[in-house]
Amino acid sequence: MQDTQIKVLLVEDDPAMRDVLHKALSQHKESYQCLVAKSGDEALDILGSHAVSLVISDVMMPGMSGLTLLKKIREKHPNTDVVLMTGYGSDRVREEAQTSGCNLFLEKPFRINDLQRCISEFLQRRSGGFDGTLSGIVLTDLIQMCCMATLSTSIRVTNGMETGFIHIHKGEIVHAGTDTVQGERAFYKIMSWGKGKFETLAPVYSVPKSIHSNWHSLLMEAARQEDEKQQAQDLQQPEEPLPAEADKAASPVRRILVVDDSLVMCNALLEIIESHSSMEVVSVARNGEQALEMMALHKPDCITLDVNMPVMGGSTALKHIMIKDPCPVVIISNVASDGWRNIMDFIMLGAADFLAKPKRAKDMDEQRQAIADRVFAASQAKLERFKRTRLPARQENQKQPAQTLPKKISLVCSGAGGHWELISLVSSMPQNAQSCMVFFQAMPSEFSRRLAAFLHEKSILPVFPLSDGTPLLAGCCYIGSSEQTGVFLRENDSLIWKENAAQQQEQGGALALALESATAVTNERVVLGLLSGADIADAAQTIDEGRGKFFVVSRRPQDCMVPEPLMQAIEADLVDMQEDMDGIRSILADA
Repeated sequence: MQDTQIKVLLVEDDPAMRDVLHKALSQHKESYQCLVAKSGDEALDILGSHAVSLVISDVMMPGMSGLTLLKKIREKHPNTDVVLMTGYGSDRVREEAQTSGCNLFLEKPFRINDLQRCISEFLQRRSGGFDGTLSGIVLTDLIQMCCMATLSTSIRVTNGMETGFIHIHKGEIVHAGTDTVQGERAFYKIMSWGKGKFETLAPVYSVPKSIHSNWHSLLMEAARQEDEKQQAQDLQQPEEPLPAEADKAASPVRRILVVDDSLVMCNALLEIIESHSSMEVVSVARNGEQALEMMALHKPDCITLDVNMPVMGGSTALKHIMIKDPCPVVIISNVASDGWRNIMDFIMLGAADFLAKPKRAKDMDEQRQAIADRVFAASQAKLERFKRTRLPARQENQKQPAQTLPKKISLVCSGAGGHWELISLVSSMPQNAQSCMVFFQAMPSEFSRRLAAFLHEKSILPVFPLSDGTPLLAGCCYIGSSEQTGVFLRENDSLIWKENAAQQQEQGGALALALESATAVTNERVVLGLLSGADIADAAQTIDEGRGKFFVVSRRPQDCMVPEPLMQAIEADLVDMQEDMDGIRSILADA
């Protein structure tokens, strides 16, 4: 009679550990049979003669290591789940195990109950559903089916001597890897393979999240890259390229659509944008309805959008843009007393930046330059990295300020694409935060007061606007604008923020001034956090010369809507650490 009992194979060279684990796992004979191997070679022999559902193997073994055994199992028994155990874990070992298709990585010491629970979950997952094969299907179709069905699975792809894995968790692509690259680069490399084989495997639960774009964007980008590759091959030896085409290829220009119901403002923005050598205005629309028509016709790289317009306003237009054909949008409007909450809606919908319309009372040349630079930065935004954030409800149990001087100061800079990151960060700060946290967002100064009031309702920590004479307390957040110039001062046993326009001319600019003054009022290193679009070029010299006084932590560029300024800071060796949002939050709170 055929043996149909589920089998689990334990591979461990240490006799004492092997006996302990075998005894514990053999207590579940009604669920599965526990087989034992002393080495990788013995394990392969058992796998060749038994239908094993799950292998649990040590990593460090004489002869064949657990990593080598894993690779051989993936070659000969791809549908067998593999759990690796080690007491000598390292990032290299973990990365190699995950890249090779390890389903779970356990570091010793671990509790026997945890291992038993893992086995139970693996076997429970295997007990349901259908097994089978698919024919006449391409890799793109398989990925799309898995994502639409919100499945968790791993896909092994082979192309000659190359092997890659694509890991899907609950319908989202979370990681991809080949022998040489990881993350999105690996995904696009795998998708570029013109031929090969693929097979679905059990999901890998311990895989790191290296891909943050949604699966729609990933497949579209893969298709675009393939189209460009094909076009390049078709045009590999052009006869005589036209001079205009050669110039365009040498100097790509960002195409901007201007949307505003004021003819005067349209003409002003057209002049400002085209003063930038790398931008051109492809069309002008007077309301949201016209904007959608012009967008479909001209396919712009960026749209400047007014809020209040006839026929179709900016809010409705932005929703249509983000649903039909996502494109970076810069809101250019005035902050009316009753319109700031609309700006919040724009930001949460994915607007890349928000600027105030030029004002005659301010330096017009400076305003023109700022608008041109910010629109150009936003035109390079990567919208697939925008993650819509669900804000918490109004906080009824908000922590009260302790009225104590902060020992530590954290500064955070945020630019284009960073508004929603700042909102998410502040609203989720932990209640036990010890640092005084000051946020400088590239936004109109009048909007910073509105934003602080909005976040004060959402955050567990108290949130205040940063204004002249503001007392700074431990465990509180302060929202300022990059337009503000000031210093941190000790005054009458208090720490305050003091604005002084005359100091704006000092070398290094506003950020350098704030950093230097922060180090003068605390004995601790000042933490500088960088979010999407944060440009710290004006403070580069201050940071470089003040090594030891500052600790600079940046959001990972691959996670940002506008990564170029962060990449420049990293290349200039101004960044000490790159982290995700959770890591930055922890560092800022406990700085």
